[in-house]
Amino acid sequence: MECFKADKLKKNQILNYLCKINYFCQKQNIEFLVFKNLLTFTMNLQAESSTINLNEHFILYRPAEKITGDFYWSKTVNNNLIICVADFSVQVISGSEISKFGIDSLNEIINYFETNSDKNISASNIINELIIKLKSSFSEESKKTINHLNISLIVINLNSNNYIYDIQWAGINNPFYFVKKEKLKSSDNSIIFYEKSTLNSNLYEINANEISVENINSENLSLTNHSFKLLKGDVIYLFSDGLVDQIGGPFGKKFMSNQLKNIIIDMTDNEIEDQKFVLDYAFELWKGDYPQIDDICIIGLKL
Repeated sequence: MECFKADKLKKNQILNYLCKINYFCQKQNIEFLVFKNLLTFTMNLQAESSTINLNEHFILYRPAEKITGDFYWSKTVNNNLIICVADFSVQVISGSEISKFGIDSLNEIINYFETNSDKNISASNIINELIIKLKSSFSEESKKTINHLNISLIVINLNSNNYIYDIQWAGINNPFYFVKKEKLKSSDNSIIFYEKSTLNSNLYEINANEISVENINSENLSLTNHSFKLLKGDVIYLFSDGLVDQIGGPFGKKFMSNQLKNIIIDMTDNEIEDQKFVLDYAFELWKGDYPQIDDICIIGLKL
């Protein structure tokens, strides 16, 4: 199926294309799910806002197989833009089924928050609700075969004050990166400055809660909700672990997170849309003749 730049299409063109995809992909559920997800994401990023250009983003999505456990999702509710990248793996459930479950569950959770305005929308609350749905929707035997879980979820309040945005982020087993031209003024020790940052490219990392699959069924799952502020022009990155875990290079080793951080710093001056191709090229160069071992999903968004 030919690739296209969805962000260049008008809403009605997107919907028409979606209908064509549905017709041609009735027997290939996962392919349809991937393209539908891309279109939904792009349409959400085109939500009206007077102070933020939400079209400045990229999505690098490379499933290792047609059946994939990586998925991405976004929605705007109560003037909050919510974006999630996640990777679920359950041995006895297909990747397409678990991805569909994740997307449908997030939609249900956000619809609940939207209709219950007294409920606090926080990144950690959304993930907690997603885990509750995961635990309640599958049999005990199925839950015992969960062998991989990482989630990165951000809430961006679009009610900016002088181009300053209130941000919330929470994650399980996967960090979050953001890049600023100026150094961050914060006393939050959980926000880690990357020492190889350059003068105009200051990279920061927030580590996720490390939760083993054995502890997912815990009744008291406690997640940290990180709150901070970012400025117009800052860039955020959400991703699964597919790229950093890729085997390759001259000695058949993992790509690793430091290499990803170095590339992000080096490509700061690139247009946000071009950064996708920089990362894709870096992946291909590192992978070489080795097989792709996991799905790759990376989202970059410039505020």
